[in-house]
Amino acid sequence: LEVTKGFVTSLADMEDSPVEEPVLSVYATKPGYHKDTGLVRVDNPQTIKLTELRLCDGDGHQIHARLNNNLSDVGSVLQRGDKIRLDLYTPLRYRINESSPKMPALFIHRLSRVGNHPLPDSAIGKMLTCSRLLSREHLDNDTPDGSNFIIDPRRDPAPVCDNGNRLCAAYGVRFLTCVCEAIPVSKLNLETIKSDCYFATDEMEHMSNSHKRNMVFWWYATNVYSIAGKGKIARLPMCLEYAVRKEYPNADGIPYKGNRLQ
Repeated sequence: LEVTKGFVTSLADMEDSPVEEPVLSVYATKPGYHKDTGLVRVDNPQTIKLTELRLCDGDGHQIHARLNNNLSDVGSVLQRGDKIRLDLYTPLRYRINESSPKMPALFIHRLSRVGNHPLPDSAIGKMLTCSRLLSREHLDNDTPDGSNFIIDPRRDPAPVCDNGNRLCAAYGVRFLTCVCEAIPVSKLNLETIKSDCYFATDEMEHMSNSHKRNMVFWWYATNVYSIAGKGKIARLPMCLEYAVRKEYPNADGIPYKGNRLQ
């Protein structure tokens, strides 16, 4: 398979990918352990194994990528020049701080290694910055509203998360659509998350919805909102809180307790 040309440019220009399952070259890998984001209060916080990649398309343009933490072992064996097909991925934008340019990035859910080829330094180009700005782009570095309001899907309408007010743009990360559409809560595999989540000790058939919500919140904080290296994630966006509570609700009459210990 040939490495896909025009892929990184299409993301920077907010255009459709030239192919459905692009093939990219591995330029560099950075497997490592990241400190727990601090979203869920536990007595014994742990480190989480995550893998970051620097990939190149057929034009030599680089792009930063983060692997779903259940792919960390796969990422640890990738080498420079490996060609990988992105079977399932989510495009996003990120920046390190308010003054740094916004750059396209990838969160990779599934991949396939399809070969290897020489990748000399002369074939490596620069990382592209995003050529189109979205409304309220300057808010992407914000922390979600830390007010005491506790959203409850049983009584409250779904919060509006659109380009005019992208609630899920936080900690240096922004999706082209709401994170709840880009990575739906309903599509997450709880068994897979449980295998990586250090505080998920109950068997699934005995796990309460409160425990499931904590596990899902941990997954988003660890995999998605730590991409720009913002450290501890104090609160997730309200649109995501709403979606998770709607998918795994409390029984009638039992209130939610806020962002921690959901």
